[in-house]
Amino acid sequence: DNSYTEARTEFADAFNDVNGYIEDNSFNLTLPYPGGSYQNPWYVTYNGRTDYAISKTLADILTNMNDRRLTKFAGTGSSFPFGLERNDAVAFTASVGGGYAQVLNPTFRTESSSLVIVNAATALLAIAEGIQRTWITPPGETADQKYRAAIQQSYQQWGLSIQNANQQIANAATDRKSTRLNSSHA
Repeated sequence: DNSYTEARTEFADAFNDVNGYIEDNSFNLTLPYPGGSYQNPWYVTYNGRTDYAISKTLADILTNMNDRRLTKFAGTGSSFPFGLERNDAVAFTASVGGGYAQVLNPTFRTESSSLVIVNAATALLAIAEGIQRTWITPPGETADQKYRAAIQQSYQQWGLSIQNANQQIANAATDRKSTRLNSSHA
């Protein structure tokens, strides 16, 4: 397929570019907002509106994985069920007294909070996929190494420790092993 070949070529060209790629958070493309006339868009979203919430689907997945980033991706409160009709959504909102978890922890959606546009974690996950697909074959680097580095960079970006990231990676590895064992006995 021509589009597959083109994607592979473009990906390899980008990976091999002389300027490199974002591989740690110090190079994240971040948009600063000073506040005043230039406010963080998440702050603007919640300025007068409170009916945006983190989805129950995402919150459940992160909770089941014991992923500590949930505390950064959402405020406190109930996560919002996905796909509700308007009347059901209004009823849910009333049932929790409007106390559902807003998108992002409040410390990341102040008037002057910076907003990360492109981060190291995303670039590293893309590279892990490129290695997995054999679009690139960097000497001495594996998809697993890049995957681990991506998780670590993500945790650090959100102010969480490498130890938390490494625990998350270990939990995911255990879950994958358990899933493989269970599916082989099905």
